[in-house]
Amino acid sequence: MEENPNYFSQLKNEAKVLIQEKLLLFKLKAVKQIAMLSAGIMVAVVSVVLAFFFLLFLGITIGFFLGKWLGSMVAAFAIVTVLYLIGMFALFAARRFIGRMILMTLINWIFRKKKKR
Repeated sequence: MEENPNYFSQLKNEAKVLIQEKLLLFKLKAVKQIAMLSAGIMVAVVSVVLAFFFLLFLGITIGFFLGKWLGSMVAAFAIVTVLYLIGMFALFAARRFIGRMILMTLINWIFRKKKKR
């Protein structure tokens, strides 16, 4: 049984190429995950900013509407302030549930399986 002296050097070279290709694949997958995560974060930030301005202008609009209806701007904006405080306390009370929901969504999004086409 004769062994080719170049057999082990070829095997070593092929192993090096395989490891380099696997490392490149890992890097590309990591970059893809980071890019998708940062895109998701940017969408979330823009959505939060838009929701903030929507709620701000909605509160101002409701305040002026109630002010005209009640005849007192102070009372109207006090009612709007109380509504905002109620919403804030509701979010504070549900913070663990909301945090858990966001965390589970993020984990499922990162480790999602690709659909077979």
